[in-house]
Amino acid sequence: MGTLPGSSPHLSVGQPLQEDILSSNGDVLYRAGEVVTAEIVERIERHGLRRVLQDSGEAVAPSLTSGIHRQQRLKLANVPYSQERAEVLKRLIDESTQKLTELAQSLHGRGRVDWQSLTEIPELFGKQSAKDIDQTLSSTLHQSAYGELSSHCLTLSTLGMMIAQEIPGCNEEEILDVGIAGSLHEMGVGELELGPEARSRRSELSASDFATYSRHPIVAHELCSSITGLSSRARQGMLHVHEQLDGSGFPHGVGGQQINRIARILNVADAYLTLQNPLDGRPAIKPYDALVCLLYQVRAGRCDAEAVRGLLNLVSLFPLGSFVRLDDSRVAKVIRSNSPSYTKPTVVTLDTEELINLREANHRIVAIEANPSSQEIRLQPDELKMPYWIPSVHKPQLAGSV
Repeated sequence: MGTLPGSSPHLSVGQPLQEDILSSNGDVLYRAGEVVTAEIVERIERHGLRRVLQDSGEAVAPSLTSGIHRQQRLKLANVPYSQERAEVLKRLIDESTQKLTELAQSLHGRGRVDWQSLTEIPELFGKQSAKDIDQTLSSTLHQSAYGELSSHCLTLSTLGMMIAQEIPGCNEEEILDVGIAGSLHEMGVGELELGPEARSRRSELSASDFATYSRHPIVAHELCSSITGLSSRARQGMLHVHEQLDGSGFPHGVGGQQINRIARILNVADAYLTLQNPLDGRPAIKPYDALVCLLYQVRAGRCDAEAVRGLLNLVSLFPLGSFVRLDDSRVAKVIRSNSPSYTKPTVVTLDTEELINLREANHRIVAIEANPSSQEIRLQPDELKMPYWIPSVHKPQLAGSV
C-alpha cells in the first residue's frame, strides 16, 4: 500500500508518515515514521505519486489558527520591509542589549535590579511585533550575536514571547513572564569558573566543564531571587529552560509536567537559535533543518508540541532570512512567513529585488539555498533524528548516540 490513483498528495507538513511511501515501481522512497517536510512533498510530486494513504495520529500538524498575528500576516503579505522601522528596531536592539549587559553586571555585583527597566525591554519588543511581527523577528535574528550573553538573552526573550503569542491560552502576563525569563536565564553563566571557549561552548566541552556549565540555570535562579516583582512562574521557567520533557536535560533531569509552559517555550526557542550557531565544536545548521530537527524531537518526546507549532507558525518551514531557489532558477530571500501557508512564504529575489508572494504567484520553491554569508551545513536525514543535536541533551558522553 502507500500509493493509489486519485487526487493530489494528502500530506501534512510536520506530520509523521504512518506508512511507507513507494515509487511507481515499488521502491521505498520514505519509511513510516519519517516527519513530512516540504522537500518530501516536492519529491513525491516529482515522482508522480497521486495519493498517500495515512492513518491519523499524533503529530505537529500545522494549526488552522495562527495565533493573534494571523490577520496581520494576511494584511502585510505583499508589503516589503519598512526602512524606517528597520532603523527603529536596530536602535531598540542596541539599547536593549546594553541594558541587559548593565543588568548582568548589577546581578553579578549583587546590586539592585530595577523592575521597571527589566520589564520595559520585552514590552517594547511586544509593541513592535504588534506592528510587524515578521520584520521585528527578522531584525532581531539578524542582529543576534549568540556568543554574547546579553544579545542571546534578548533574542531568546523576543522569540520566546512571539512563540507564546501563538499558543492558545497564553495571556499577557504569561507572555511577559516568558520575555523576562528569557532575558535572565543565562545570567548565571558569568558566575561560573569556565574559560571563554567553554563558557560560549565554541569547543567540545569536557565532562567536567559540562558539569560546571549545566549549573548556570541554578545560579541564575539564585541570583534573581531578590528581584522584586519576579513571579515564581518566571523563576521556575528560568530554572528549567534546558530541561527536556523526557528527562534528558539539565540541571535536574526533570521532565513532563514538572516543566512549566514558560520553560517549554523557551526550551524550543533556545534549541532553534542554538542549532543555527556553531556549538561544542560542531558547525551551524540551516534554519530549515533546525525546524525539521525540532519536529523529530517532538515525536521522540523531548520538545513541547505546542511550542514547536508556535515556532512553525512564526517562521514557516522556510524560515525568515533563509534562502531558497524558485522553479525559474532564481534565488530569493524569505521575508514573510505567510503562516499558515507554510510552504508559500513571501520572498525577495536577489537579482532584481522583486517581491513575490508565493501564496498568490505561479512559482514554487524547489530547493533550499546556502546563505552566502555563513558557513551553515545541511544535515542528513538520519542526523536530524539524533538527540545530541539538541543543546540541552548534548552531553559529551551522549555524542554519537541515537
